[in-house]
Amino acid sequence: MIQFLIPFLLLWIADDSMVLVKVEGGTRSFYMDKHEVTMAEFEKFVLATGHKTSCEIKGECGILSGKGENDPMPNINWRHDPTGKKILKERYKELPVTRVSLVDAKAYAKWKGKRIPTMEEWLLAANEGSKTPKYKYSGSNIPKQVGWYDANSYEQIKPVGLLKPNSLGIYDLSGNVEEITLLSKKEDVLIRKGGYSLADKENMEVNDDYSMRIKTVGFSMPYLGFRCVKD
Repeated sequence: MIQFLIPFLLLWIADDSMVLVKVEGGTRSFYMDKHEVTMAEFEKFVLATGHKTSCEIKGECGILSGKGENDPMPNINWRHDPTGKKILKERYKELPVTRVSLVDAKAYAKWKGKRIPTMEEWLLAANEGSKTPKYKYSGSNIPKQVGWYDANSYEQIKPVGLLKPNSLGIYDLSGNVEEITLLSKKEDVLIRKGGYSLADKENMEVNDDYSMRIKTVGFSMPYLGFRCVKD
């Protein structure tokens, strides 16, 4: 939020990187980031706070290899692509940050004055404010219109916001990278939502419940990113 002080009046202007998610048939609403947090945004946080990610503290993180999608390798962190190659700085503004844990995501969100969405809030945003699905994917029944998956991504993480947003103006809730959500506001249990560019289109269906309930707060993956919400 941007704050202006006028005599006897405090005026708030909504952050244009977020959109309002208003729940149909009720008064509840919240703001959600239009895009997943990018590498450039996460770098600003790291430079400002000196934050060390869970991967950096452990000294290793997963890569995509012949052994699997999260094969542990030393000296790998959020600055590397899924195969472990260092990502060029000029791409930081366009690519979503990955290999962040719930600890890292919550620290970033707190620094921004935001928080991590619950799974329920993520579903409401993906379903365009509805409590029941409007489409199979967020914003469309045609997967290639709204999401990157195994049939159109060439196994690469794509820049944010290239495809069609849903009707609220939120991009990439289906496909590209999975997103961190919480089981509830009171529980640090991570639920991965949205599918990712290496998986098939079924994984990026809004209501697909493929994720385990992950209680390891330092858990991360090469295709796991996040976005924030604000009340």
